[in-house]
Amino acid sequence: KGKFSSATAAKLPSTCTDCVAGSYANDAGSTACKQCPNGWKSDDGAQMCTICDRGQFAATAGSSTCALCPTGQIASSSGLSSCSPCTSGKETDKKQEQGGASCVPCDEGTHEANHLCVDCPVGWNQEQKGTSACLECPVGRVAAANKTTAECTACLPSQYQSSTRQTSCLNCLAGFYTDQSAQSSCDGCPKGYSASDNVALCTPCATGQFQSNEEQASCINCDKGRYADVTGLPTCKMCGADGTSEPNGGLKSYQNVTGQMTSKWCPNA
Repeated sequence: KGKFSSATAAKLPSTCTDCVAGSYANDAGSTACKQCPNGWKSDDGAQMCTICDRGQFAATAGSSTCALCPTGQIASSSGLSSCSPCTSGKETDKKQEQGGASCVPCDEGTHEANHLCVDCPVGWNQEQKGTSACLECPVGRVAAANKTTAECTACLPSQYQSSTRQTSCLNCLAGFYTDQSAQSSCDGCPKGYSASDNVALCTPCATGQFQSNEEQASCINCDKGRYADVTGLPTCKMCGADGTSEPNGGLKSYQNVTGQMTSKWCPNA
């Protein structure tokens, strides 16, 4: 077995020849070797063929070896003549030592491209397993630079991002604020308020100050002859004798110092 002879009535072993790799002879006295079928292999002098394991294949009859499935393809059963590509969103299981016998879904933060799982590009994300595409981070959210991410991070209050596919949030400029996360823009401070850069809330103008414009970085001291006795005023109150600016109606008041929260009363004549 494993040998053959084409000579008539050959009886001596010396007249027999080993079957070449890829063929076999399983009967004594064979006059020819048989080819191994697709999905099988054999060495020289084989009495029988060996089936290709899972993750391997033999494309043609008479193969001397089984080839490993190429990257991204699998042979899920033994004795196959070809491998099959992994379906969309999957790649061959890298834990397997040889060939590919099964496919596994791509992890979060990756996607399948040409039968391989690759990281999402910077500024993109993927929160689900087994996908063939990543999603761009929307406005108000960012992805960490040079880092695979499964989800985009929301910009914090006092920050914003007006563009997609970004890796960092921007601070609100002076005179602007946002008290919400994941914002695409900041809101301007109203009259009577101000804000430095990178703040979540505007600050009301202090007593003795005012701000008559929106989107301002600071408040202004009240001029002489005016005052502000409460916070958050868009204009200062005017000292006068009409009783509207002080409780003691009919008396005249004044202020000769800037930035004051009260007026001074004129002495009685």
